[in-house]
Amino acid sequence: MPFYAHSLEGQPASKWETMQQHEELVAKYCREFLQRIDPSLGAWGELLGRWHDLGKYHPDFQAKIMGKRIQIEHAGAGARLAVTKDAQNGLAAAFAIAGHHAGLANVETNLPDYGPVKRRPLAQRLEANEILLEAITSLLPRGLTELQMPAIPNWISSASSEDEIRRKLSFFTRLLFSALVDADRVATGEFYSLAEGKQPKQNRLKYDSLVDLLDRIDRHID
Repeated sequence: MPFYAHSLEGQPASKWETMQQHEELVAKYCREFLQRIDPSLGAWGELLGRWHDLGKYHPDFQAKIMGKRIQIEHAGAGARLAVTKDAQNGLAAAFAIAGHHAGLANVETNLPDYGPVKRRPLAQRLEANEILLEAITSLLPRGLTELQMPAIPNWISSASSEDEIRRKLSFFTRLLFSALVDADRVATGEFYSLAEGKQPKQNRLKYDSLVDLLDRIDRHID
């Protein structure tokens, strides 16, 4: 029995998007987005794309996509797997995966001085998804769980001070988060556009090159 990522109302399951199809497409776009910034980040894009929706393998989510009224989160399982694989290097990926729908969260507490924050801290999400990850591990395709956490980029690990490392890790986390959110939305939009017989939006948009854009902003600043 296949596992599904997205359904189509009124259409048979044979036309729905499988988890494998969705993971491959999100990984493709996330890898491409990050490689534009630094070719060495491609492995991070691959991992984020493959792990971002692992919770959808849970039987409760598959029941939900079949029409059953049930609530289950699907973003936390991949985040839990990231820190299970590597508690230190996996944290940036965990932030990005856990937040790819809700937004980036705090680590342990929500500080009242910064106004109301509805997102649960990452530590709570990771703890809550430990049991869920255990429940789906035997259901996951073998290749998914065999993926290894990429090394932290050298431009972070070679920083001269702990403060600089923290700043660069913060930036790196936001970079991964941004790439994953864009990749997930582009891939999902592509599936539904094709299902409706339309050309995917990203194939219809034309942009000036980065060289032209850089020249334009330099002239504007001057």
